[in-house]
Amino acid sequence: MNVGCFYELKEDYGFSESDLSARMKAARRHQERESARRLVRPSDELPKELSLSAAIQLSETNNRSLARARRELERARLEERVAEAKIFVPSLTVSGDSADKNVSSRLGVAYASKVGLELEPFIETEFDDTRDPTNSSGLGITVSRRVFNVSERVRLRLPITRAAKDLLVSANFLRLVQRTLRFSVFQAFYNIQRASVRMKVRENRVKDAQEFLKTIKERLKFGFAAPVEEANALINLNQAEADLDNEQTNLRNAMDSLLSILGYELESPFSITPEDVASIPDFQYDVARDMERTRVYHEELANQRAEIGFAKKEIRVQKDLLKPQVSLGLTAQHRMRDDFPFGSNDPATDPVGVELSYQTTLDGKKADKARLEQLKTEQEERHLSLKDSETELERRLRALARRMELLKNRIRLAEVRLEAQKRRLQATLRKYEQGDVDNLEVTRAKQDLDAAEIRLLDARIDLRLAIAEYESILPPAAPE
Repeated sequence: MNVGCFYELKEDYGFSESDLSARMKAARRHQERESARRLVRPSDELPKELSLSAAIQLSETNNRSLARARRELERARLEERVAEAKIFVPSLTVSGDSADKNVSSRLGVAYASKVGLELEPFIETEFDDTRDPTNSSGLGITVSRRVFNVSERVRLRLPITRAAKDLLVSANFLRLVQRTLRFSVFQAFYNIQRASVRMKVRENRVKDAQEFLKTIKERLKFGFAAPVEEANALINLNQAEADLDNEQTNLRNAMDSLLSILGYELESPFSITPEDVASIPDFQYDVARDMERTRVYHEELANQRAEIGFAKKEIRVQKDLLKPQVSLGLTAQHRMRDDFPFGSNDPATDPVGVELSYQTTLDGKKADKARLEQLKTEQEERHLSLKDSETELERRLRALARRMELLKNRIRLAEVRLEAQKRRLQATLRKYEQGDVDNLEVTRAKQDLDAAEIRLLDARIDLRLAIAEYESILPPAAPE
């Protein structure tokens, strides 16, 4: 029946059993490639128009750096389970031996207790045909510990402690990446908005320069303008076109920057919904209070403190290695003799054995001493690095606070300057119509007005970016 079924399968589908195995392997490889593709490509299509909130949401879903941080956290969780299993999960040992008329076997279960003791319950049997009774059996337990190592429990738990520290570091790193990513999206989005508005200003400037050149040529044709005015108008148009090219490049670069953050193909077409930047945000901050909050909860500082805490345990364990390495083992048994395993025709005995061992190197533990000094030096470096990080975070917060106040004042001044430049341009145009100034003065007035508009735009966007960067430094008020 099986042969018939196989024959039908081959006839119907055209492949043999070996073909089927090969195709299954190919299908698995295809599935793996698809999984990898989904991992590195966004799951959602890029919207034709992006708002800031939508961009932030897409980054949380598609950003590859964030995805790596999440997987690193999962890896750390699994590593903690592995470490726990390696230390406290019992291990089974089965052994046997046969020589002449003697056969022996032993089964033991060894594990480390959480109080620093190593335990091994065991059972063993021995058959000797030359003795009467022929079988000797025993039940017992061995308890051992390093006598002078006061940090023995710490040593036994060190792999678990390291895994727990790595898990904490990964969790903190993930939160830090999430907060930093939000600022990166803000920065890229507002750079697009900045470049878009600047480009529109430059486009209007090019149109105006073209119209102005056309007017000058008409005036020149009837003798109402000098040739130098045409040259000035051409220079003005050339500069306006060069500025427009520059802004178009800046816009494309800014769009690619956001696409990279969101995980989409570069040069993918999209537009943004501009944010309202006209008003000054009401952002409340207190550098002293925020710095205290940062010292306590900032993820980078917390990770450095975790490394310092783990290194303290390593130093404690290393100091123990400089002490006499004396191990004391106590074995208690219940032994029985009979012609059958675990029989008790003969009186049972309960022997207790003590094993004392001493181990040392012949170089006076020079390597252990050098390692201890190395750990201490590395610990001092960690403390210095922690202080540097605290200082750098405080410096950034203070610098951003000063920058926010500077930008608020710059916005107020830029608004006044923009209105003044508008009035100046109107006055210059009236003078030009009256023949009191040449077209070069008109060009300068227009360029100054463009510059005033751009300065105001830059100040408004820079203020929002400064606020976003300040917020990206601040950790949550309490750990999640």
